[in-house]
Amino acid sequence: MATDRGTMTFFAFPREIRDLIYTYLIPNEKTYSITSANAVANAKAFATSAPDLGIINTSKVVQYEMLEAFYPNNTFRISCPGADTSPQSMDQELLALMTRFEIYIDLGHIHWDRFRVGCHDLEIHSISEQVCEVLRVWNDHSIKRESCQITISDNNGFISALLRLPFFDAIKTLIGFETLLIIVLKDKPDLRKIGTFLAASLGPSTVHYEWPLLDNVECDYGSIKFHPRKSRSDKDRKMA
Repeated sequence: MATDRGTMTFFAFPREIRDLIYTYLIPNEKTYSITSANAVANAKAFATSAPDLGIINTSKVVQYEMLEAFYPNNTFRISCPGADTSPQSMDQELLALMTRFEIYIDLGHIHWDRFRVGCHDLEIHSISEQVCEVLRVWNDHSIKRESCQITISDNNGFISALLRLPFFDAIKTLIGFETLLIIVLKDKPDLRKIGTFLAASLGPSTVHYEWPLLDNVECDYGSIKFHPRKSRSDKDRKMA
């Protein structure tokens, strides 16, 4: 609507037009590391790396409208251990807008000998619980999410020990994603066991070696790719 002086305010434009303006201004197709549980703080921090985003500070309405355009069009990464964040405390409405995630799980410094023989290793379980905490926030299958990439870096020679970690049970709940990719940064002869372990929940999978192409990775690696949402849809259709 116009002001008394006949000038036009930004909110005179319909929401559809404002969204087009936001889409033009905000970064797209980028990956950001989540370092704070505060979604607004995160977005404002991300915005500082892009030009012409002073508009995000003009009002709370503009701020949230920009966040609604920003989150679905970018990828967000959490590293475990080391992520100083508790996803449960994030703004749930904005969290629902996130559709692309990456989780990096660093187990490379772990000594597996005690764990293999059934001994409880506090550090391994602490990292696994942190991963479970993150995955529990993203397992709402009523929200259609685009992709989740889970990268596991470890010095263990076989998959079997990894499958004993609680976060693999949490992965079973990620049925709302269009694509789920699990990358293991050390080639393992029993890599297909991941697909077998998760098949009942996530559906069939495909095994890939040296894919996707990863920068700064010198070791052999493999990946397992699922399409959970399609698998669930196919299952529901057969039961109907």
